[in-house]
Amino acid sequence: MAGQTVVAPAFGLPATQFFADERGVRPASQHISLTHDWGIKLPPVVVLLVIWFIVTATSNGANLG
Repeated sequence: MAGQTVVAPAFGLPATQFFADERGVRPASQHISLTHDWGIKLPPVVVLLVIWFIVTATSNGANLG
């Protein structure tokens, strides 16, 4: 869990702040979206917690399942 807690923000923070393409689209967005971004923008802390949950759930699901 400690390793996952270090790795998730290490990948999540750059994904939300950097690596924009020519249209300004980044790999991870702070907006709530299903098929398009809605007007609701989440705080960075909430986005990093969601990314942490996804990394942890995927890693543990693959390794423990």
